[in-house]
Amino acid sequence: MDQVRSSHVPFLDGDTGHAGDAARSAIRRETFRGFCLALLAPLALLAAAAALPLDLPLAHWCVDGHDRYWKGLLRFLSPAETYGHGIGLTFVMLAIYLLDPRRRWALVRLAAMGLGAGLMADVVKLLVLRTRPHDFNFRGGVWDTFGGWLPLWHGLSGQQSMPSGHTALAVGLTLGLAWLYPRLRWLFVGLAVLVACQRIAGGAHYLSDTLVGASLGCLSAAIFLKNPRVVSHFCRLEKRFRGGEYYIPG
Repeated sequence: MDQVRSSHVPFLDGDTGHAGDAARSAIRRETFRGFCLALLAPLALLAAAAALPLDLPLAHWCVDGHDRYWKGLLRFLSPAETYGHGIGLTFVMLAIYLLDPRRRWALVRLAAMGLGAGLMADVVKLLVLRTRPHDFNFRGGVWDTFGGWLPLWHGLSGQQSMPSGHTALAVGLTLGLAWLYPRLRWLFVGLAVLVACQRIAGGAHYLSDTLVGASLGCLSAAIFLKNPRVVSHFCRLEKRFRGGEYYIPG
């Protein structure tokens, strides 16, 4: 990880030595990462649209899976749900606070990424009605799972399948943790995938629901990590906890 003191950024000061090269390299690296992160949200939406034909066959198979092996799989996946819940986010933040004091400065932004994604998912649920797999009779086509637009607060829980709030929160949290702990990024990605699999296997969501949720998680992370105005506000806040140093991920 590279730390750049706010009083002196070599590249911006015209330093052409080794420090200036390091600063330029960090800026190029962050620009590329920002471009990739900005692409993730629309790519996940495109994947959700492509997954619509698979929604009913996969959901029907999951809902009808009653043999002992399937029940064992559900028991295996069940704990993963916590990672995509506010309780899981709380535990992660508590663990960082207690075990990694040097990164306590990032807790507010990390919470914002996870909760922001979950809030976006809740807003979409107020705009789109979709019957959950375990409440659908599977007698119609995929478009019969959708029940209308703008239900606002009138939709029941069984009609709030689109999108997966657990997946949205898990992906937002995963990208935040990958920002803080890049060497462990694939562990966090694996946890987010397990959350999505648990929501599908349990009959709570269709495949496309989880992909839309993932898109919202990516969007939340992009806002809090790459949007210049938002990042500047968080940098000023976090600077107080970092002894006057700005943070550029390594």
